[in-house]
Amino acid sequence: MVVVSNESNNRTTSDIIVCGITNNLIPTRFSLQITQASLAKGILKANSKIKVDAITAIEKDLVIKKFGRLNKTTIEKVKNYIRVLFEI
Repeated sequence: MVVVSNESNNRTTSDIIVCGITNNLIPTRFSLQITQASLAKGILKANSKIKVDAITAIEKDLVIKKFGRLNKTTIEKVKNYIRVLFEI
């Protein structure tokens, strides 16, 4: 999963807002393919896609491991997909 809620929200609530991530690379309208080059740090074990239309809130305690951080370009792409998805 990819955390899409902001740091302020993440610090002050027990939940975080996330998008799903999968290694099923079949493209969909609101999926963004990512590779190792999409990360600012960390290791992506396999090329994957962020399912921007699969947004949910989960308890922070359910997060077991952090695998990396998206680079700025990829973060902007995710934000743009969210804007289109919600027409904002």
